[in-house]
Amino acid sequence: MNYEKPKNFYNLSEDELKKIIFDILGKNFFIMKEVTGYFLNKKVRIDAIIKPKKQNEWANKNIEFGIEFKSPKLFAENIQLNKITKSIAQCVDYTYTKFDGHNYLRIFLCPSLLPLNTENIYFKHFLAQLGVGELSFYSKYHGLALILNGNDIIWSQYHGVKKGKYQKFLKRIGSR
Repeated sequence: MNYEKPKNFYNLSEDELKKIIFDILGKNFFIMKEVTGYFLNKKVRIDAIIKPKKQNEWANKNIEFGIEFKSPKLFAENIQLNKITKSIAQCVDYTYTKFDGHNYLRIFLCPSLLPLNTENIYFKHFLAQLGVGELSFYSKYHGLALILNGNDIIWSQYHGVKKGKYQKFLKRIGSR
């Protein structure tokens, strides 16, 4: 799979995007789809939870990540602040959700809803403090990547575990 977004990226449905991403991730991660859990006694469902196949490469030997997908179509033309903020709020809620058989998770939104630029980098750092990152096609060098803080690569398609070798990415509460 090429690192670049498919040519028809902004015409993909959520299901089409999932297939492309799962094909890439499946080489390195176990994928559990449509996992349910509870947030404030409300039953919710996340699109996927991934767990590395080679746990010994990670600082946290029990690391898992949640992935929430959104259709690129929703953000192709008229980017609506309401759609972006609802998607991000959903991901923040999921960081406090107890999913069946899993610990609390960092959640990665796919695709990235905000371009990487000076205005957004502070917001992306804030989201990382809340446990939310991005799963996106990052660069020709990295391919698909799990990203926090806008440019910290946790794992990449072409280079495997990056910051995940050194950081455990445990849930933080209170003082950071």
